[in-house]
Amino acid sequence: MDGRAVMKQAPASGKRTTLSVHLLRVLGACALAALSLTASSGLARAGPTEGYRALEAGDYGAAEAAFRPLAEAGDARAQMALGVIADLKNEREAAMAWYKRAGEQGLSDAQVLLGAAHLSNGDLLAAHCWIAKAAERKHPKADALLQSIAARLSPEELARAQALLDEGCP
Repeated sequence: MDGRAVMKQAPASGKRTTLSVHLLRVLGACALAALSLTASSGLARAGPTEGYRALEAGDYGAAEAAFRPLAEAGDARAQMALGVIADLKNEREAAMAWYKRAGEQGLSDAQVLLGAAHLSNGDLLAAHCWIAKAAERKHPKADALLQSIAARLSPEELARAQALLDEGCP
């Protein structure tokens, strides 16, 4: 499914819903698992392993120090890791900025996390856009999430979400 043709209508609200709370819990666990895989597969450097160990120990400063040079050099997985760290520190804008950098490089995990952040902020159109990108990359959670979001959009909103996807997600 590419998510562009789903046209179910349901009420949309700006409040944090059961869907967005559940989504954030599931995706938080997925993000930590993705970071674990990053550490075990290695980004071919010691930084990610050190970063993951520090993150696991709750030392966000050391984790950030390990991932930042890689992220600034353009490593999408390190960018996503910094997004997760920022989220854990309740720095939502910084998290979204890092997820966006990684998502723009095509990292579907980051696209889903950015979509989830938009969803928790009540921006269903941006959430739909980023999760649709992840669905195009065959992310295992994206289709179900996309259907849930699309079901809450009116046909007009879904058309605007499509336009965002064509123009570039916010």
